[in-house]
Amino acid sequence: MTFEQKKGFKKKSMKSTNILLTTIIVLLFNTAYSQTTGECSVYFMYSPLQSTTTYLVDTDGVVFHTWDCSASPASTAHLLPDGSIIRPYRVSTPSMMGGATGGGMQRIDWNGNVLWDYTWSDPNHQQHHECIPIDQGNGNYNVLIISWERKSNAEAIQAGRQNVNGEMWPLEIIEIEPQGSNGGNVVWEWHAWDHLCQDVDSTKDNFYIDCSSHPELIDVNIGTLPSGGPFGGSGDWIHANGIDYSPELDQIVFSSHKLHEIYVIDHSTTINESASHSGGNSGMGGDILYRWGNPQNYGAGTATDQILYVVHGANFIDPGFPGEGNIMMFNNGNRNGTQNDYSSVEEITAPLNGYTYTLPYNQSQHWMYSNGGTFYSNHLSGSFRLKNGNTLATEGTSGRISEIDTNGNIVFQYTHQGGGSNMAKAVPYEKEYEGILGLTTVISNHKEQVFHIYPNPANHFVQLSTEQEGELKIIDFLGNEVYVESFKKSSRINIQNLPSGIYSIQLQTTEHLYNKPLIIQ
Repeated sequence: MTFEQKKGFKKKSMKSTNILLTTIIVLLFNTAYSQTTGECSVYFMYSPLQSTTTYLVDTDGVVFHTWDCSASPASTAHLLPDGSIIRPYRVSTPSMMGGATGGGMQRIDWNGNVLWDYTWSDPNHQQHHECIPIDQGNGNYNVLIISWERKSNAEAIQAGRQNVNGEMWPLEIIEIEPQGSNGGNVVWEWHAWDHLCQDVDSTKDNFYIDCSSHPELIDVNIGTLPSGGPFGGSGDWIHANGIDYSPELDQIVFSSHKLHEIYVIDHSTTINESASHSGGNSGMGGDILYRWGNPQNYGAGTATDQILYVVHGANFIDPGFPGEGNIMMFNNGNRNGTQNDYSSVEEITAPLNGYTYTLPYNQSQHWMYSNGGTFYSNHLSGSFRLKNGNTLATEGTSGRISEIDTNGNIVFQYTHQGGGSNMAKAVPYEKEYEGILGLTTVISNHKEQVFHIYPNPANHFVQLSTEQEGELKIIDFLGNEVYVESFKKSSRINIQNLPSGIYSIQLQTTEHLYNKPLIIQ
């Protein structure tokens, strides 16, 4: 079984307002009721960016396990079948101070012991955002990372970049084979710098008569070069932020914040082939196999054809899951801060033909979810298909995680409580996943300790019961604590003075943090 198969990965009027509220109440009531059974089908993992803790949470809203680490994360950790996690973290002195700067990677076991700790950060290279495991068999995993690589001002000009005043830090993708407790070998690499075109200056590198005839290459003159960077130069150009690997195709998909696109490349190449325009299963070397979301980048449309506005977390839908092989992404919808900003989850069926893709690049969506401005995160975030056909979406700037059905109904919702709710995304794991199945005893014990809330919805009183003791809080939709008490196994709370709306009931025990929805009518 491949890693992708295992991982289980991988938004008026008073009358209309009342109808909407009633719908939300019914949906959340059904969720709350089902949660009392303790039959969790999905677990999810996330790492708040302002914290050093990684959380594994179930759909009872219970913080099932945590890993306390020594440094803040660059992105989300990934759970392995043995209960260990692969986690990117921020080193103390990174060479590039861009968004989601990392530089370090760790493998940490269930009990918090660091099994492997490796650094990819020097004056010319800087890991950032994701690092994902690739199954090598026998419990061994290579790590695929996103990295910046430094290009001088002179190199940028020679590559054909116009209007550059400082350094450029384009994308490189590196595959590392862990060695010992802190070593690693680079076994595969890909560099965007090897796959450029420009049609402005024939005296410079990468010149083609017309870049629109070469969508397999990245026009070095698209996108903005922000000030900043490591030495006050041009800095981060592509800003890749999410990466995934398909073992069935031996291909990689990644998303670009700055260029508003997702890209697919061939991983079956040798290192030399990945720097060329031939070789691998595709016969195209390291050239772009497929791109989607912003066709004006390669002369195939105008601004009105753009679909992605900042994009995060591109991933392949797993084999055996509804939509398998399709590509899913979180479209932040950050349209330059206009009143029309809103996020969406996009699922596309790429026009695959063997190991290549049919031109022209199809701009139609297979499935899309949005709920206007009520579903919005201007950066961060992610989305994954679940085995039941629903989708787990994370609004990263608020720390809100939602399970959404195919009709756009929210069937489960969880918001991280506590300081620093920003997170890259939550990654789901089905109950059949080996890393979850290995915890059968722990899960069984947990089911006997489920936190019960009834009635829900409620309007006068709410009864709470569990076999545990701890601190109880009721938190409103804005994150304010409106009720706090010391809880001892059972309690009847008067809620008549609380306004109608959606609340969260949080119970912190010595072993778990319970977090469940409460509807006050």
